Amino acid sequence: MVFELESPIPYHASCSPDSQVAMQTRPDTHRNRHFPVKCRRKGVATLEFVVFAPVLLIFLMAISEFGLVFANLQTVELASQMATRVAAEADQADVTSGNATLLADIQTAADEVLAAGGMTSAGIVLEHTLTGGSGSFTTGTCTSPGSPTLPTEAVRVSVCLDLSELAPDLLNSFGFTTSGRTARQTTTMRFEGS
Repeated sequence: MVFELESPIPYHASCSPDSQVAMQTRPDTHRNRHFPVKCRRKGVATLEFVVFAPVLLIFLMAISEFGLVFANLQTVELASQMATRVAAEADQADVTSGNATLLADIQTAADEVLAAGGMTSAGIVLEHTLTGGSGSFTTGTCTSPGSPTLPTEAVRVSVCLDLSELAPDLLNSFGFTTSGRTARQTTTMRFEGS
């Protein structure tokens, strides 16, 4: 038994009102009575793409920007840990007095980690609750987180950066900007110095 397939009618020919396909198609409305269903959906895919493409583009840009922010926050957290380690191992008199050399060492420890991640210098806040009182010392524009309260005999270092340094401002043209926002990572350690 041999089966013969009918040759398909080219798409453009089947969409003309005089084609055989159009004549065989039962009209479902008065307006579309001369065109088959597949001809009436001719531009739908293009329209769907035009509507969906900007949404997809914004979504992909948001994923990449927030991914970069969270990846770079890991570097800021490491900088905070290294700076806190320097403060925790320092001389108690230097920590309680806010010695300029100690603050410079803390800043250098944080800046070395940030430079490895391609970021610039950050603001630092050193807080302590050592014997003889508590205190706070700041370099740059960083502010103290305030909470949670420090346990006794502990030091806390906060590292602050402008959020625009962590990722490009891809969503600025869509109304979301990262400039002017601060990323802060804080680490608390028990004081182990002398």
